[in-house]
Amino acid sequence: MIRSEEPVRYVCLFPEAENVHLVKDVGMMPAILSERWEVDASLVCLDRGQKFPYLEALDQKLSIRRLENDERYRPGGRMSNSVRAFLRETARDIDVLQLFHFTKESVETARFFRKLNPHGLVYLKLDISPDNFLKDLSSMGGTWNLPHHWFLASVPTVLSAETELALRVFVHRYPLCKSKTILLPNGYDDGWLGKQGHFLDLRDAKENLLITVGRIGTEPKNSEMLLDSLRSLDLEEWRVAFIGPIEETFQPTIERFFEERPDLVGRVIFTGNLQNRDELYDWYRRAKVFCLTSRWESFCLAMVDALAFGCWLATTPVASANDLTGEGVAGTVFTDRTELDMFLKSCFTGRFDPLTRFDSVVEHSRSFAWSRICDQLADRINRSVENPIFRRRAHPPDAPICN
Repeated sequence: MIRSEEPVRYVCLFPEAENVHLVKDVGMMPAILSERWEVDASLVCLDRGQKFPYLEALDQKLSIRRLENDERYRPGGRMSNSVRAFLRETARDIDVLQLFHFTKESVETARFFRKLNPHGLVYLKLDISPDNFLKDLSSMGGTWNLPHHWFLASVPTVLSAETELALRVFVHRYPLCKSKTILLPNGYDDGWLGKQGHFLDLRDAKENLLITVGRIGTEPKNSEMLLDSLRSLDLEEWRVAFIGPIEETFQPTIERFFEERPDLVGRVIFTGNLQNRDELYDWYRRAKVFCLTSRWESFCLAMVDALAFGCWLATTPVASANDLTGEGVAGTVFTDRTELDMFLKSCFTGRFDPLTRFDSVVEHSRSFAWSRICDQLADRINRSVENPIFRRRAHPPDAPICN
């Protein structure tokens, strides 16, 4: 195990990692742990010629190790030969191995790592959707029939689920894992956002602006639902922005919308893809409401960002809806067009002013700050072993406060 005066050697293994993963859990968790705790963190992935400009842009304390590309590798299947060779070389030097998803790949990788390093710790981030959980389990059957309870109860040190519902479903299926399975949502980079000044005078920056963010026009995003609702309403003094790349097949729908409502040209805005994160965050900063009309989502990171900026959430009942809205503390859940129309009309006419709930939204959002989430993980791992291994840095960065 780790020697007392050395930092924890923490490896996040995600073979298909690309630049975008640095601003998701894959990159954020090891990077934030290394900022706040005595941790030497690295992200290990296959070398597919990808570049990682976010590493410098976000000033992340994270090293990236690229393994020889494995053309036969498929996420969730058999462990990559390159990963196998990497673990043979380094397993005894790794204190904590972070893996993702409960799949054949993660099970095989975790067992192989523990065989090479019996004292090494495994953190498995389940990232499960309750709707797909049983389907995912069935794909692990056939000739490959591991006693799942045995593996989960004996190999990982800590498991985590992202939502309360996912946690309940998982623990119901695997009750022996209850004591080691915790709730850890996905989050937002409170440290970087604070240092960049995005949270300064946030309340005063708010406008009568509603935004939605994602791939506009895809089947899961159900963008037409919001557009159909806007077609039937008077926006009064409000503007609405659809932010993100637009599916080519959705363009005729947009054109028909403006043919029917030419008065909304310039008030309903389609930005296209925004590569500049500061530009994207400026939309969040000015918006009072974030609207999600998705048919399905896993854990919607765009809604997490919206919470960080004090936006009131309006969302369909996707997997993370209750957690992110705080069951009414920070948002509204609607189930159909009629309920969406009613909510939007209440905003546009001023019957509901999202700013009156600004403080409760910001307070709720702090549960989704990566600094807090990663502190919870480190504390939980420490409580799970006889001799705690994570030590706080002498002067960890302070989590900024929205105002």
